[in-house]
Amino acid sequence: MDKIKDLLENEGLIEFFNSPRLPLPKKLELLDTLIDGKVGSSSRT
Repeated sequence: MDKIKDLLENEGLIEFFNSPRLPLPKKLELLDTLIDGKVGSSSRT
């Protein structure tokens, strides 16, 4: 869970993610995008 929080903070998205107006499917989509982006970029270097 800390890794997810770190990702959101690094991208400046923690307030957006914690918004009660953001539906769960969108939160999951956002996490998928962040995790895929980080894993993809770190595996190439």
